[in-house]
Amino acid sequence: MKVVSSFLAGILFLFTATICIAQPQREKASPTPEDYEAAIKSFKDISAKSLDVKAWKEQKVVNTETKEEKKFGELSALEQHVIVLDMADRCTHRMAAMQAAWDDELKKFADPAHKLVPRPKIENQKQNPAVKTDVETYSKELLTLRKSHAVSYEKFVEKFLNDFKKDVDPKEAKMTLDGVRSFHDKHKLIERTKDK
Repeated sequence: MKVVSSFLAGILFLFTATICIAQPQREKASPTPEDYEAAIKSFKDISAKSLDVKAWKEQKVVNTETKEEKKFGELSALEQHVIVLDMADRCTHRMAAMQAAWDDELKKFADPAHKLVPRPKIENQKQNPAVKTDVETYSKELLTLRKSHAVSYEKFVEKFLNDFKKDVDPKEAKMTLDGVRSFHDKHKLIERTKDK
């Protein structure tokens, strides 16, 4: 009986594997204006909240080492600001990654073989694939948001380092601010005036 069971299991496995292989792969749908708008809205919300210490007051945070859970408002002012700095930095890098992905999407339009793949079921016009002009518009909007966030983030870092200068090592403070500025300069997010 064991031999028959193994034999049947083997046939069933091959039959199932054949069915899985034989099914055609559906092309991934192209991004839509709805997708771009949702991303922009999400980044606007995150950017606005990420630099507002008061907005996190009721949020629960978990110490990854001790697994201790607290409300954000129960943390010291220094701890709160460090978490906000981390959230703002994550937002900065996520927007940069999204900008790079959208730039890659724009490059696809230069390829004559590039085709837009619609969703299987379209419920409104914003669910049609985004055309090049759409992607350019959303990319510019994201860049504007990134620039605005960069200015606010830098000001927050400067204020944090000034307010907590007794708690932060001067070398660490300089390294932090230089790192933030360097990233913003690399991505041309802030126009700096040179002192004469």
